[in-house]
Amino acid sequence: MGGAGLINVSRSQLEPAAPHEYHRSIGTLRSATATDLHAINAVVAAAVQTWSLSERVLRLALPSLLYRENDFAHMEAVVAEDGDHVVAAATWETAASNDVPEGRTALLMHGIYVVPDRQRARLGRRLVEHADTMADLLMLDGLAVKAWRDSEAFFAVLGFAPFGKSRNDELYPRRMWRPL
Repeated sequence: MGGAGLINVSRSQLEPAAPHEYHRSIGTLRSATATDLHAINAVVAAAVQTWSLSERVLRLALPSLLYRENDFAHMEAVVAEDGDHVVAAATWETAASNDVPEGRTALLMHGIYVVPDRQRARLGRRLVEHADTMADLLMLDGLAVKAWRDSEAFFAVLGFAPFGKSRNDELYPRRMWRPL
C-alpha cells in the first residue's frame, strides 16, 4: 500500500502531547505545496481517527484518503498553521457537471481535515470560507462536497444542503451543495 508521501500511523501515535487552548488564534492560512504533503497526511490521519469506523474499515479507508504528490497537479490545497505546525488542511478542484446541481458551477471540496485537539475551534469553518472566496474569484456558483456520514452535520450547519441522488451507501457520499 505505501507509496511516495504516504505515512503509516496508529491511533496511539496520534494522541496529543498536551491539550491546546481553544481561545488562541485559529492559525494562519496559506496555500499548500507538495512540500507540505507529509504534514497534510498527518492531519488527515489524525482527523480520521475520530470517525466512527471500526479498526478494519479505518485500516482499509485511510490509505485512500491520504494525498500523493500528483494530487497537487489536479487540486488546490490550503493549510492552517499554528506556529510551525500544520493543524488543518482543505483541498478542492473545479467540480465536474455531474458533481453539482444541474446548470451550476462549483468548487468540489475533496477534504477538510482538522487535528482532533483543534476541532471545534472554527478552523473547518474558516477553510470553507476561504474556499467560498476562491470560488467567487473564479466566478463559480458555489461549493459542492461528497460528505462522509460523520461530517454531514458539519456541512449542514455551514449551509450545505443535499442535492440529487446519492449512492445508497451508509457511509459515503452524501452529495451536498452550498451556493455563494
